This record gives sequence, structure tokens and C-alpha cells, in this order.
Amino acid sequence: MKRNLYGSIKAMPYTSGKAVDRKGYLSAVLAAGASAAGTLAVAVTECDTAGGSFTAVADERVAMGRDLSSIAVGQNELVAVDLDLVGCKQYIKVTVTPGGSAAATYALVLGDPARMPVEE
Repeated sequence: MKRNLYGSIKAMPYTSGKAVDRKGYLSAVLAAGASAAGTLAVAVTECDTAGGSFTAVADERVAMGRDLSSIAVGQNELVAVDLDLVGCKQYIKVTVTPGGSAAATYALVLGDPARMPVEE
């Protein structure tokens, strides 16, 4: 048996701070890269509506034990940040702030391992 990954994920280029409807998705992976070595700070906020007032995610497990305030990244290195969205509201925003003068690029992958159909 093998799992059909493509039917249960949503991958997209991402703009830092853009509201994303995570309905039906329990987890996410943020891929981030920086043009210069340094640090990235990642903040996850949530709201019930796309245009509402977003607040910091109260669930401490969203980062799965990782400190999101200072993630070391090398020049042109890609880092993956796993996010547990189970306790989050329907809309989330992930804001990435690069330290220093580095420019950062991002992609976001939403997934739900429980919905992955199994192919035989």
C-alpha cells in the first residue's frame, strides 16, 4: 500500500501575513529561506473570519515545542517549520520577520494526515 499525498495537501506560495482558510487541515509546514545568514522570527495568529482582528494563537503546541522567535537560517538555506493547527481558529496568518537585512521567501503547505487516502 502507498498513500496518495496529493489528495490531502494544499501547497501554495505564501505572502507573509496573508490570511489562509485552514478549514479541514490540521497541520502546516512553512518553508522559509533567507538571502543572507541570520535568524527568522515566525508568528502565528488566528481569527474566525478572514477580515477580522487576528490575535496570537493561544495553543502553545502550535510550534510543537520549537521556539519560533529566533530560527537560525544560513544564506540561501531552506528551513521547514512544522505547525500543529488542531487548536486554531478557521483563519490563520503566519508572519515571518527576517533578522538583519536578509530578504526571505516562503511557501506554505497545509495537510491532514487523517484524510490521506490509501492506495493499494
